Amino acid sequence: MSKYLIFFLLISLSAFSQKTITGVVSDTLNQPLESANLIAKPLQEKAGIKFAMADNKGRFRLELENEVKYEIVVSYIGYTEAILIVEPNSSSTTHNFKLKATGEKLKEIIIKHEFKPIIVKKDTMTYDVKSFANGNERKMKEVLEKLPGVEVDKNGDVTVQGKKVTKMLVEGKSFFGGGTKLAVENIPADALDKIEVIDNFNQVGFMKEVSSSEDLAMNVKLKEDKKKFIFGDIEAAAELGNGDNGFYLSHAALFYYSPKGNVSFIGDSNNIGRSTFTFQDLMRFDGGASSFLTGRKSLTNLYSFTNDNTDVVENKSHFGALNFRYTASPKMDISGFAIFSKVIMNQKLESNIEYLQNESLTFENRTTNAEDQTFLGIGNVKLDYSPHKKEKIYYNGQFQASNNDKVNLLKSTTNLNSSTFKTLQNADNTSVKQYVEWHKSINAKNTTTLVINQAFEETTPQNTWFTDQSFLPGLIPLQDDSSYTINQINKTKNNSIDALFKHYWIINNFNHLYTNVGNNYGKSQYITSDKQILSDGTINDFASAGFGNDVNYQLNDAYIGLEYKFKIGIWTNKPGLYFHWYDLKTQQLDADYKLSKTLFQPQFTSELEFNKSESLEFNYKLENDFPDVNELANKFRLQSYNSVYKGNALLRNERFHTASLNYRKMNMYRGIHWYARASFNKKVRTIRNDIVLQGINQFSTPIITENPETNWNFYGSFEKKIYHFKAGINTSLSWFTYTQSLNDIATKNDRNRQSIGVTLRTANRNWPDLEVGYTKGFSAFNGLTSSHYKTDAFNTSGSIEFLKNFVYKFSYENLKNTDNNNQTNFYEIANASLRYQEKNNPFGFELSVNNVFDNQQKNSFSFSDFNIINNFRYVMPRVILFSVSYKL
Repeated sequence: MSKYLIFFLLISLSAFSQKTITGVVSDTLNQPLESANLIAKPLQEKAGIKFAMADNKGRFRLELENEVKYEIVVSYIGYTEAILIVEPNSSSTTHNFKLKATGEKLKEIIIKHEFKPIIVKKDTMTYDVKSFANGNERKMKEVLEKLPGVEVDKNGDVTVQGKKVTKMLVEGKSFFGGGTKLAVENIPADALDKIEVIDNFNQVGFMKEVSSSEDLAMNVKLKEDKKKFIFGDIEAAAELGNGDNGFYLSHAALFYYSPKGNVSFIGDSNNIGRSTFTFQDLMRFDGGASSFLTGRKSLTNLYSFTNDNTDVVENKSHFGALNFRYTASPKMDISGFAIFSKVIMNQKLESNIEYLQNESLTFENRTTNAEDQTFLGIGNVKLDYSPHKKEKIYYNGQFQASNNDKVNLLKSTTNLNSSTFKTLQNADNTSVKQYVEWHKSINAKNTTTLVINQAFEETTPQNTWFTDQSFLPGLIPLQDDSSYTINQINKTKNNSIDALFKHYWIINNFNHLYTNVGNNYGKSQYITSDKQILSDGTINDFASAGFGNDVNYQLNDAYIGLEYKFKIGIWTNKPGLYFHWYDLKTQQLDADYKLSKTLFQPQFTSELEFNKSESLEFNYKLENDFPDVNELANKFRLQSYNSVYKGNALLRNERFHTASLNYRKMNMYRGIHWYARASFNKKVRTIRNDIVLQGINQFSTPIITENPETNWNFYGSFEKKIYHFKAGINTSLSWFTYTQSLNDIATKNDRNRQSIGVTLRTANRNWPDLEVGYTKGFSAFNGLTSSHYKTDAFNTSGSIEFLKNFVYKFSYENLKNTDNNNQTNFYEIANASLRYQEKNNPFGFELSVNNVFDNQQKNSFSFSDFNIINNFRYVMPRVILFSVSYKL
């Protein structure tokens, strides 16, 4: 494969001759015009438009094809345009532009061209798609990759000028909750007319000045002939070769848009481990809460519905999503979505576990076979009402239901014995969430917001364990029997209502004062039951041995806060001080418990914006976190075949400091992109489990300690454009220090992780899209014992267009793990596809191969508070598919 890659790269390198023009854009007083736009229009066919933007010193860099004649147009708000003609094979490499002020306050820049390829208007940049696309693109993702300054990664995340898009809109309305993956991988390329990129986006226009939004939105404008007309595509694929696994894939993306409303449908069914949406997408769907009120924890874990997962023996996924919007009147919009997902997975995992005990080490070899069936349904409706242009009211309601059925067969072998456990798990989860938002601009200096959020959640997991021998001696009160059956029910109900009133006072352009008054109220009921079902049908209820919880929990948080935002030149600060009145009550079987506290929580945000492409931001908060109901429930509860847990009714709040420092710089002139983030978290009072470990059996209970815990994290990346390539380096560092109590002995533990990676990828849109990367990782645990691992990861991927209608894509990665004893394991996987589609033909054909080398296992390792685990996970076999797609 590498020989073919080198061959295609050399062909590409020899096929294009490039030249670079640099210079400075300034006014007649020689002041640089930051963010001035330059566009080079080719004056002959079969050549693409080139685009650049001046940096904070007015410098620009335009990369042109040497044999093409160009017209370069320079534009800036409030100035007349400048034009330069560049002749083919011109020897000129520098040119400075001086723009004259018009004396008028222009609202927008339109870079003149018959297609108007780019329009800049304050915080909005608009791309005319037909100026950059060639018609061979199939999906929106392929169009975005051809727009200047826009990049799309393999997970469907979009960045523009180095900043991540956080909200996706179609015709000005949120598309399936605003995530990018569903849009870029499903909207057909031939439906796109314009792409708008909106910085500092706020869906409430008059709130933009006071909200300090960091959101970057992308709005898709559709072609007129795609409105009032159904468009989209469908795809079907089946397994080729002698395989008997019956692999298949079917996918449909259908859209209908009109001025009054729209409907979008996305459906997918496959058994190759492909997911239609990401975890970030699901978090948007799962939210159901106002963005002004955050922090509520969800009872359900929906991660299994998201992200591609081939690290299983079998994965069947069925997905359907419907998104709609209807304009009921000029003042009222109704929108919503419905999501259905069903995932069936079979997993096989082999684990070698080292338990870290004070006196000795215990080893366990564990084999797990699991069959997991999960179902998810979400319905969401949103009303958008605007009584007038300075007032906005939102109502959002969401219903969610999910079910998880799991059959787990586990074999555990230690130096003392071997045992087998079969576990049946069933969990039914239901939630209803709704919120109301009211925003009003009273006058130019005063704006108010009122938000009320209500939520109800109920989850009822039931577990049944089957085994042929007694287990957890001394921890659970088993009666002797020929076989053992344990039944457990955990039931949790949560009700919450949160409210916030916020007033924004704009004293002047450099001083704002924000007042916050709010209340968060939560009520929970938590019931657990553990019983042994004997062979003769009688019941051995563990309640007599201290098992079984019935807890009523109530936490109220009333608060008032003041935030003062002021600006001095390029420096913006926002200190804040909040006073909280916490009241925690629990009613348990043995007694009632109360805890009341008045706490102040300062916070501080500071940002230095050196220019539009370079900034430094600091954030600090002092926070308090009160225990959940399950942590306070003071009766025993069986957790697994080797674990029993008991809560602690006397727990208090955790108290911790969090701080972060973010630096961002992008210089288009030098082709440099910097990003760095450092964060620090220190718990001065912490809740941590006190563990009693005997062999592999463990008993844990949470305790409140004054032992500090510190967590340092750093991530940094640097990317530089060199000729027609982009070279990058990134590093990730973390240091976690904490004290763990194990068998009544407290030990200070350190968990550290470091990694450094390098990447190289092509950056010429006329060349094949190729990327190669290498990452070196180090992990260490020091405490009860000392252990360390090293990882070496290599990856490469590419997309190559050839013979006009063919596209070849490939990806390859390998991973080598090395442990303390210098023993290594190795894993590699490769995927490839070949697609054929003629420009004006609705049919497309594709041959794809997943797991080309037909690997069977994937290796990994992990640390916990008291063990080190080496995992061997079985993965899906080689999959060869032939697919046919059709554009509507």
